[in-house]
Amino acid sequence: QGDCDSDLDCNGDHLVCFQRDSSSTAPVPGCDGTGVTGEDYCYHTNNPLIIIADEGTNLGECQGDCDSDSDCDGDHLFCFQRGRGSYAPVPGCDGNGIGGKDYCYKKCVANGMACSDSSACCSGLCHGDQTCRDALR
Repeated sequence: QGDCDSDLDCNGDHLVCFQRDSSSTAPVPGCDGTGVTGEDYCYHTNNPLIIIADEGTNLGECQGDCDSDSDCDGDHLFCFQRGRGSYAPVPGCDGNGIGGKDYCYKKCVANGMACSDSSACCSGLCHGDQTCRDALR
């Protein structure tokens, strides 16, 4: 369904806004066809960004608003800090969320050590242990 301007325009559980520039016909995840050039569409996602509470604690993956890693509950979950008003993509999560809000995300792990995407022990983004090589999880 289109034309959305933000995730707030999408009604329903796990619906987020897929935004395209004015000349784009990029395929919308989970949808058939190209739709109208430049139109933005709501689509269903399995890992949407969700605000549980301002200054939340015990947050799961793709949940916010966290202020530090200790607000994130679970193995290898860390707080992804975005600047004021920023819609920077959160690794492993879908949608834009709310500008400037911070969300918990899962970092790559090798040999029991959490790594940044740019470190030597990690290679790219993964969507579960089964997509990683060697000792990567």
